[in-house]
Amino acid sequence: MSVINTNIKSLMAQDSLTINNRSLTQSMQRLSTGLKINSAADDAAGLGISTRMDAQVRGLNMAIKNANDTISMVQTAEGAMQEVTSILQRMRELAVQSASDTNGSVDRAYLQAEVTQLSSEIDRISNTTQWNSMNILDGSYRNKLFQIGANAGQTLGLSIGSMNSKVLGVATATNASFAPQTVGTTGVSAEGKAATPTVVKLAFTESDTAYKFKLYDGDTTTGLKYDATASGLKLDLTSEKSKQDFVDAINKGLAESATNTSLTSSADLAATIDMTSADNANALKFNISVGGGATQQIDLTADALAKVGNAGMATLSKSDIKDVLNTKLQSLFDDSVSAALSGNKLQVTDAKGRRVVISQGGGDGTLFGTDAANDGPLKAEPTKANNVTAAWNGNDLMLTNSSGGRISIDSFDAATAKGVTFDVVSDAQSGQNFDPVMLAKTAYSDAAVVAQAKVESSQLAITFKDTLGDGTNSKVSFDLTTGNGDKLAAISNLDLKGADAKTVKDAIVTALKAGIEGASKLEESDNQIDVEDFTVNYVGNTLTISNGTGLAMRVENYSSAYTAATVTPMNELGASEELASRTNYFSSLSLKLGSGWNNKLSDDTTLKFDLWVDGKVEDTAIDLSADLDGTKTGADLAKAIADAIIAKDNTILVKDAAGTDTGAKHDLSATNITATFDAETGTINVFDKLGRSIRIVADSANTLAGSGIIFANDDVQSVANKNNVINTSSTVAQGDTYEATQVTLNFSQSKADFTFAVNGIYLDSGTKTSAATPTWDASKLNGGLTDKLDALVAKLNSAHDGNDYEYTVSGNSVTFFNRAGGPLEVSGFKTGTGYNGVTATVTPKAGQGTQKTVGYNEALTEAYAKGDAATTTTATLRIQSSDLIGLSVSDGTNTYVVDQRALDITDLTSSQNFASAVNDALAGSNITATMDTKGNLVFSDATGGQVSLTSFSSAKGLSATWAPQAGQGDTATINSGYAGEGVFSVSPAPVAGVGGTGSVAQITIATQAGAAAAMNVIDNALTYVNNERAKLGAVENRLTHTIDNLTNIVTNTQASKSRITDTDYAQETSKLARSQIIQQAATAMLAQANQQPQTVLALLK
Repeated sequence: MSVINTNIKSLMAQDSLTINNRSLTQSMQRLSTGLKINSAADDAAGLGISTRMDAQVRGLNMAIKNANDTISMVQTAEGAMQEVTSILQRMRELAVQSASDTNGSVDRAYLQAEVTQLSSEIDRISNTTQWNSMNILDGSYRNKLFQIGANAGQTLGLSIGSMNSKVLGVATATNASFAPQTVGTTGVSAEGKAATPTVVKLAFTESDTAYKFKLYDGDTTTGLKYDATASGLKLDLTSEKSKQDFVDAINKGLAESATNTSLTSSADLAATIDMTSADNANALKFNISVGGGATQQIDLTADALAKVGNAGMATLSKSDIKDVLNTKLQSLFDDSVSAALSGNKLQVTDAKGRRVVISQGGGDGTLFGTDAANDGPLKAEPTKANNVTAAWNGNDLMLTNSSGGRISIDSFDAATAKGVTFDVVSDAQSGQNFDPVMLAKTAYSDAAVVAQAKVESSQLAITFKDTLGDGTNSKVSFDLTTGNGDKLAAISNLDLKGADAKTVKDAIVTALKAGIEGASKLEESDNQIDVEDFTVNYVGNTLTISNGTGLAMRVENYSSAYTAATVTPMNELGASEELASRTNYFSSLSLKLGSGWNNKLSDDTTLKFDLWVDGKVEDTAIDLSADLDGTKTGADLAKAIADAIIAKDNTILVKDAAGTDTGAKHDLSATNITATFDAETGTINVFDKLGRSIRIVADSANTLAGSGIIFANDDVQSVANKNNVINTSSTVAQGDTYEATQVTLNFSQSKADFTFAVNGIYLDSGTKTSAATPTWDASKLNGGLTDKLDALVAKLNSAHDGNDYEYTVSGNSVTFFNRAGGPLEVSGFKTGTGYNGVTATVTPKAGQGTQKTVGYNEALTEAYAKGDAATTTTATLRIQSSDLIGLSVSDGTNTYVVDQRALDITDLTSSQNFASAVNDALAGSNITATMDTKGNLVFSDATGGQVSLTSFSSAKGLSATWAPQAGQGDTATINSGYAGEGVFSVSPAPVAGVGGTGSVAQITIATQAGAAAAMNVIDNALTYVNNERAKLGAVENRLTHTIDNLTNIVTNTQASKSRITDTDYAQETSKLARSQIIQQAATAMLAQANQQPQTVLALLK
């Protein structure tokens, strides 16, 4: 068919050319890029595969880099540990050198100085060695994960132990690497509250003596007790060995106060065992574990053969076997573990009450029976432990109850009178009202200290002008006082007429004794006053009284009907005064009664009077309207007038000389206002002791004014007499002071309860027997006793003229001054309950007395302290039915695995056996398990620590319920096959406890004993560092292998990926040549096809 509209041949040629052109383009692209796959269209599946391979290769390359970085970090840590090792080696050299007594104390001090610096350098290395700004040797580099694979979870765990000097010597080696293990989430864990340990410090006051006491974990009735009262414990604080023996005895006694745990063999022991018989090769083998520690494989054969050989025997008796076993156990554990015979059976006992497990091991059951016969290992579960331990801190014995329980001491006794200070480290834990307290069997106190400055004697001369009087007597009365309230003597009616010197002198001395030593007890209230300090003389008409301590003296209330006296203070010449009785010192007015004063007044009668005092009026102050009823006497009316005036006490203003109100008010009290009735004259006399002008005048409302019925005169006024003063007291005589007396008390504790007396006056104003003990706190102003000290000084000053007594407080001391130079006696130092160990060092000013330390100790033989106990962690795993059950439990640090085992939850024996298996797995932790016959497996941790269920499996595929105690976690349903989320290290964490001289930070080589102990500590430290380095080296080698393996994987993966994605040039160039040839041919054929339609023109010709 000849057509021109559709050139089929051309179209076919065009299609072939297009296809070939596409192939040619692809080949050129592949050859130009070198890639077989340049887009998903090239090979969709291959692209997916190659992309995953590319991710793997790139991830592996980064993992290789991570591994190399980890190696560098490990090498950094290990290099720093090398320096620590070198330092420890040098410290050990110094310790070995110091341990030799060729060195004196000075030499050892130099050696210790270098040890101290080296220890500081270890701490600097520990605290500053970093990788990428992270500390790696201070103990914080724990549980780190390093990605050493291309995928999630392909990690290496790493922990590096602390190199701090406080850790070295006491730390156990950590596992440098750890394998990830799944643990429970917070939904399947429980946690109580940890205890606050109870800590008590015992400070010994004697360096070498014996002590008896009982020490308890708990109260003195039910607590676990160590009794040291039988023979006591000798302690020499100057001997390290004595101190160690002392604390070892206490710790051993405390540990052994627990109820013993004991296991008895199930098999009878033969009378003898032939050690030469091959049949007995395994007779003396068994396994034992004590306290949850590692199981020890015991073989007594060698020890038994040695015993037989040494004794020239062929057989061992039961007793011999017991002895060999006892020696072996105590060499492996401690001397609290012992072996004994119970009939024909061996018995192992732990006096510390720890868990004991004995199994057949490699033996034939001769000693304790076979596991088959015993239905498994023999087990003795632990009893309640004594949580109190003791350790030295210098010369202080530190007692710690790790459970937060009570620490009690009673029955205390010491070979010397001095006791032991019981100091609770945290005051909140003290069981006493005060802390610290002094334990002592008998009370004792110290004597007073007196300070006395040099002063001039005081002297008072009294010259009497007339000793004849009225011819029959010349009596005088006066008081001898200190001028400030203290009455030294009261002389009453001393008759001077014809009196000789002895009579007068004796009368004065008797009065002095009565005043000072009598009921007023001046000698106790103020120790400055002593009768022995007075000298009395009477010559002519002059009485001389002297005081050797310069005590202030004054004559007061002098009274005599006839005799005046001139009083001269001999220390104050020119100060003489004449004394006499005051004969007219009242002002008075007289009201003459009228003719009808005693008649009954009518009801409408008003009898009111105004009261004037020194010109100031009080209207209607006196109202007698109700007082005249016809029954009253003159005395009644006088009393009514006096009462009315007294009722206006402190209401009438006082005027000054100019007549202006001063603001003060008149004292019209009964002390000053009196009224009497003179029946002979019919007069009422009103007296004012203060001598003021008193006026009584009828008020305008008085209905009988001017009538003369009641009073003859309705307006009566007294004349003021207040300026008429007659001396009855003299000037004070006091000796001159050359210097002030000064004494300082420095207290041994900044906070304590105590009291003391200064010159007989106690700090609390009490007496020797009743004095209370206020609290001194040096952190407060004036020790918190400002009021007490002010009151004491005020009372001292009130007993003397002026303000001679003062005090100052500086820190923990108080200083008293007597500016008058009189004595300062500090006495009666007494502490409050619980503070009987407090002392005061009393120091007089130089030349005024001797320094002395005083104290008071009451009898106290018991004390206690109590911290906060832990809240036990409790969680229950409720298992649905009898099954094959497996599980694992974590305490937050370690995981404990219980392999799947049969459990019949309805059978008591099966449940107990399952719980026993769980406890076996938990050995070494604080977690224990119990189980009932209802499927409840109860986990408990008495320390309040974490309890987590980290896995659970049931052969039946059943779930269980995790139910913590309220407030300790969430209840959750646990399906069979459960494994918690997260990772943690199952290896032990480093131990960083510090006690005694156990760490490098605490070693001292200043003594031979210290140097010897230091060597052991340093050896432990070197072992720890070496273990850390070895494990880091193992990690480094592991990482090297990891890198090699990852490199191999990368190489082969790259090769595989290359085959998928890279261009095969040989193949692709061949395809290119073919495509080029086809393209040329297709082009030629297309040209011919395009010419083909022209043949139609031939038909048109």
